Amino acid sequence: MQLGEVRVWDPFVRACHWSLAAVMFVDWYTDEPRWMHVWLGYLAVALIILRAIWGFAGPEHARFANFVTGGG
Repeated sequence: MQLGEVRVWDPFVRACHWSLAAVMFVDWYTDEPRWMHVWLGYLAVALIILRAIWGFAGPEHARFANFVTGGG
């Protein structure tokens, strides 16, 4: 970490985002066995649901209300 750099997202958000990226990557290249493809889809949905819950109940910087907005 560089001097003056501030980490904002908590470990849960980072793990959730990287896990979802990994699931999508593996699922993209996996067609067989079919059960693996299906369960990776279930895992992706579970990660999205957990992140949505964390977006309302998590710490300050993980909340959707604190996202950067485009207005002035």
